[in-house]
Amino acid sequence: GWVSARFRVSHKVDYGTMLYILGEPEELGKWDPSKAKRLKWNVGNSWDLRISMRYALIDEPFPYKILRHKDNYEQLDRATKERLWDSAQAQFHSARWGEDWQIDDYSKELGIGTESGRETVKMLAAAEFRINELEAAVRTGKTHIQKLEEQLLKVPTFDVVLDKLSKTLEKAGLKPNEAEGKQVSDLVVAALSKTEGGRLAPEVEDSLFKQIASLVDVAAEQQKKPPMRKV
Repeated sequence: GWVSARFRVSHKVDYGTMLYILGEPEELGKWDPSKAKRLKWNVGNSWDLRISMRYALIDEPFPYKILRHKDNYEQLDRATKERLWDSAQAQFHSARWGEDWQIDDYSKELGIGTESGRETVKMLAAAEFRINELEAAVRTGKTHIQKLEEQLLKVPTFDVVLDKLSKTLEKAGLKPNEAEGKQVSDLVVAALSKTEGGRLAPEVEDSLFKQIASLVDVAAEQQKKPPMRKV
């Protein structure tokens, strides 16, 4: 988590001179001279910096330096900046929470920096972790549902099966009012009872057509036999 912190220091400097800060934490540049931060001057030779910092830095005596320099610091080349921070002009300090470094009023209202505040932050971090887990589970569930829907679209609807069946019966010369047609109707009704959402499972469709094919073969054989003569 993050907190809003404030750094304050009193320094009397000549006109045109500014104060800059650079430190070990990433929020203070991680000792990179190009990332030094300029402090803001206030009445009474008071200087400050408001910055968001990681909660883990609270109460930690991290090291930092303060540099007095003209207001053209940003225009200097890197080598010159490095020499300035390595010189005696840059004063070394160790953060003192509650003195030079403070948590802002809003963070204090939330209890940040106190024992109860630490417990609250831990609870929020645990809740955030749980939320991330749930979001990942939802994404996985959506992907699974999408795959099931794609598979379902590949299953033929009963209307398609009936159309295919009608054409097969027509080619075989079977009619609904004949015995073979009645048997086919019974098979279709049985298959219909096994549909889900108007769709036939592939194995049901395959079984249906195999049985119908058998009836068609029987009907075809009967049609080849010569009619019996009346005595």
